[in-house]
Amino acid sequence: MSGDYVKTVTFKAKNGISMTFGYKKPLLVEYIDAASLQGVFATNSLLGSVGQVTSSATVGARTVVCRFAVCITDKDKRNSVLDKATSLFNPLNNGVLTIHSGFKQCEIECHSSAVPEIKRDTTISHLYRFEVDFVCDYPYFRQRGQFTVPLVSGINTVRSMSEIDTPVEIYIPDCSNGAKIMLSNTATTSIKTLTILSYNGGLTVSTKDFTAVSASGGDLSYKIDVSSNIEDFYLKYGVNKLLLSLADSAVLKYYRLYSGVV
Repeated sequence: MSGDYVKTVTFKAKNGISMTFGYKKPLLVEYIDAASLQGVFATNSLLGSVGQVTSSATVGARTVVCRFAVCITDKDKRNSVLDKATSLFNPLNNGVLTIHSGFKQCEIECHSSAVPEIKRDTTISHLYRFEVDFVCDYPYFRQRGQFTVPLVSGINTVRSMSEIDTPVEIYIPDCSNGAKIMLSNTATTSIKTLTILSYNGGLTVSTKDFTAVSASGGDLSYKIDVSSNIEDFYLKYGVNKLLLSLADSAVLKYYRLYSGVV
């Protein structure tokens, strides 16, 4: 990608260590592919017919390929930076890759596929290059900044600008009577329902991970009623209607998603 678009790339591990690469020395990003995304298809061949029938289509994990360079004349400083890179880009270090592109910042959870092999440039003695393949289990980038929408008992309207079906987090502060949220939009032919069993306290449900957790982080996934359509409980592009009952209030949180960043 051209430097006219991607300005800086930052990887921050969950332990707090981070590195930022840009288009100026000493830490350079020379190449990044954050747009390629492969589909996963299930197909069948009909007896006596040419071609195939695609029965399902989705997207799998993605890999963001980056080529970085370190250009530092001071040997001790250079070695310190390279040592930090080999420690940071470790497959066991999960973190967030942030791409500053134009006026927006997009991020994605990922980890390096391997500790990078660092090579010295044969023509410039103080220039070192290495490549990092970031493996992203969840393939979509999210724009930095989460949208928060309060929900009241009754019908609530949420307009999503994300072209991708968007999973949500729903925080229910008082779930003593349980909670039921019914979702409909112009893109679906049936109403999707999320039912939470009664719990003496508050909890947060994620339709991305199919989980529910307490305020202290305890697992409450068993409080999600088995009849729920949690696997299909996504915001669609445009107007979404959410009917909240049993609980008096809730808070809906979601990100704007992108298939790739250019």
